[in-house]
Amino acid sequence: MKIQGHSDIGIKRKENQDAFHIDAKNNYAVIADGMGGAAGGEIASNATIAAVKTKLNKCFEKKAGEPSLKEAIEFANELVCELAEAELDGMGSTVVIAYIKDNVAFIASVGDSRAYILHGDELKQITTDHSMVNTLLKIGKITENQIANHPQKNLLTRAIGTDTKIEIDTFEIKLQKGDVLLLCTDGLTNAIADYEIKELIKAKNSPEKLCKLASKRSGKDNCTVVLMEV
Repeated sequence: MKIQGHSDIGIKRKENQDAFHIDAKNNYAVIADGMGGAAGGEIASNATIAAVKTKLNKCFEKKAGEPSLKEAIEFANELVCELAEAELDGMGSTVVIAYIKDNVAFIASVGDSRAYILHGDELKQITTDHSMVNTLLKIGKITENQIANHPQKNLLTRAIGTDTKIEIDTFEIKLQKGDVLLLCTDGLTNAIADYEIKELIKAKNSPEKLCKLASKRSGKDNCTVVLMEV
């Protein structure tokens, strides 16, 4: 298993509200994209990462069965809700976690940061965007071509820290040798199309190169990429 990650501030932001953590020993990775203004977004994403890391690492240390990604996200949600109430109302974060064991990927997500799998010549999105534009797309109110410039493009329907009760999506994906999992924030997918991301990963480009290209193409947002290669 090879795990690499990188985060880039972009060229138009003064702070990086993205955060990520890689644990190569235990084969998991997590990324988060904060929201709620400069300070709020950075605090929320880093608190999310810290909470997930703490919860999962305790499980690995105690060897108490399989770690629960849902419980880790619930713990993060509690923490960010408390911080939002005490410090900055409106702060929140996306989160996506991938944990690999015995050639199975366990994935959990909230928000619009994504997990993909590259299998052979196909790049497939695993997670679902919890966003207003995705909801509008599903019910036929807008088309794919209208998403990029929609006024509600950045509005999330689910996020860490915005409600004490959180709905979490979970997935289990069987992996084969050569498969690659991609975790990323929307700073990547808003700048580079999926078909091009596929070719870049197949060409063995690093997360840093993917982030740098996203910054060169757009640079409007922070960009974080993690690649987990079987």
